[in-house]
Amino acid sequence: GGLIYVRGDREGVAEAEEKMRAFIDAKEGKYSVFLDVPFYQKLDPEKAQHFENDLPAFGAACGMEAWMSEDKLRLEMRGPAANKNWETKARTEFKQLSGWYLQQLKEASKPKAPKEDDPWGPAPEAEFELGHKW
Repeated sequence: GGLIYVRGDREGVAEAEEKMRAFIDAKEGKYSVFLDVPFYQKLDPEKAQHFENDLPAFGAACGMEAWMSEDKLRLEMRGPAANKNWETKARTEFKQLSGWYLQQLKEASKPKAPKEDDPWGPAPEAEFELGHKW
């Protein structure tokens, strides 16, 4: 592995990126697919780390490699160009994986009811009396 920095105007950098990717893809016999991961930024640090720790197993199960981009906005999935079956499987698996994390966000956003120490449960919100007072 290595790191290549390209500096210049927006068009020149975009063109260089496209050509470098094509060169590396041809050399490695692989190609990349990028998916937006909008929920990642909303995860708490522990869940975000859990998500990133899930990526190697997710990639292995789909016959490719997966990692988050440096800006943490996109997922790169990279697999063999000779067998493109991995992409369909990876997209399906990613929907399930992201669905689980979206559910975690939904659960975390629900207001938490205060815990009562009373074994009879929380106090009633309202009461009424029926009958005569003697």
